[in-house]
Amino acid sequence: MTIPHLCLLIVALLPFPWTMLAKVSRRYDNRVPRAYLAPVSKAGARGLMRRIKS
Repeated sequence: MTIPHLCLLIVALLPFPWTMLAKVSRRYDNRVPRAYLAPVSKAGARGLMRRIKS
């Protein structure tokens, strides 16, 4: 297998481990995202408000 084919294979398979990792970790819940984002620091709160208002 040539290097370009190998790179394409890696790029095609790369999202699967990250998706599995995100689903296994239960720190963030899409049903109540504000509960996860509530205890952020001052800079994080400013960024969150900036994102919500835009």
